[in-house]
Amino acid sequence: MSFVAIDLGVSSSRFTSNARGGNCISIPNRMTLVENGDGSFDPKPIDIAKDDDSLINNIEVIIEKEGCTDGMYPRHIVSGPLVARFNGISNAPQMQQGKVKQNIHYYNAIMCVACDLAMTAMNGAIPDSDITVFVTLPPDDEHASKDEFVQKLKGNYRVKFLRYPDDNGVPVQIEFRISHMAVTAESKMAVFSWMYGMDLKRRPETLQYNGNTILSVDIGESTTDFYASKDARFFDKSGISVKTGCGAAKSRFSDYMYETDSSVRITGDRLDDAFIEGRIKLGFGQYSGCVKELMKAKREIARKIYDEFSAQLAGRGMNMSNFDLVLMSGGGAMPSMYVEDGVQKTTVDSIADYLFELMKHQNNYLVKLEYPGTPRSANINGLLISARFKEANDAKEIRSKQQEAEQAKAKAEMEKCSNFNSGAEASGAAVENTAG
Repeated sequence: MSFVAIDLGVSSSRFTSNARGGNCISIPNRMTLVENGDGSFDPKPIDIAKDDDSLINNIEVIIEKEGCTDGMYPRHIVSGPLVARFNGISNAPQMQQGKVKQNIHYYNAIMCVACDLAMTAMNGAIPDSDITVFVTLPPDDEHASKDEFVQKLKGNYRVKFLRYPDDNGVPVQIEFRISHMAVTAESKMAVFSWMYGMDLKRRPETLQYNGNTILSVDIGESTTDFYASKDARFFDKSGISVKTGCGAAKSRFSDYMYETDSSVRITGDRLDDAFIEGRIKLGFGQYSGCVKELMKAKREIARKIYDEFSAQLAGRGMNMSNFDLVLMSGGGAMPSMYVEDGVQKTTVDSIADYLFELMKHQNNYLVKLEYPGTPRSANINGLLISARFKEANDAKEIRSKQQEAEQAKAKAEMEKCSNFNSGAEASGAAVENTAG
């Protein structure tokens, strides 16, 4: 089985595969659709020189899908870091819309698969053309729209990498079929990667929590997703998505900075960097403090997430007393910090820290679990582990069928020999009777 595991985010998408050996690749989700003035498909390559040979830094593709009649394909797309150099209208996923309803998420998923296969081909190997995709969705999308997502993404594709011609000047072309898909909720995969290592063995330090109910909380850019489980058995009614996440916190942070100093209006990459580090870059080597404003924004969004989650939880006949442990993941589980002179300096706690404070007010016995790695990678790690489990189970099933076939063959041979011997004995007895 050849698989590609994809964590579709709002700011970026991450993917890995059996060909990548578990290494995770990230692609920024901004993209530009290259079109004619009337909005029709334009196949002409853009006129921007390559800065380097990195595939991710030079994503310009034409995507075609066999039998497409809904107008989604063909598409000429510029994506990743190259978008910042191209004079076109940049598109990004919308935070308040579901992933299943936005075409940009399908384009991102296809590019993740195509980039993975292209990397294999550029390394001199022949990539498999029959692909199983493992992907996560928010719980609400998983419950309501999983079938629609699968139906829309499966199919036969041809992807041309316009900035990578072969020896004859023809763009490198990757053809593949997405034949199978495994779709699961984002917060489920965080629990999975907390419980199991990449060797598919249970982490010994997690065994002490058997028999307890874990609330998994994944704080992403656009949503915060919740799911409860006990011993890896998930409770469907606990799957909740709140359409508030890090993006909302960044927006409020920008507003608060403007209120403090109207000459400071941070947006785009500067805002992202300030949110990550807890300081604002003013120029070369010059920074301004923003701890007060950033902490205020994070606390405000944590409260908003908590209030919405509590309301939905109550509507399902549950409250915080139903849970024993809380596992936080996603970008919102990471504190603001930076490294200076080799020393890591934390400036502001994470949204997850403030959210857990509010949860403790309702259930003082809650225990917060630590994720063994980078919280932002919890989902993609869980998908990879899930894919490897399926690989192992498939291999076991193949071996079992082979053994059954060999045993059936051996049994048939034995029966054939037995029948031959019985026939020979009968013939011998008949000869003796005739002679007598």
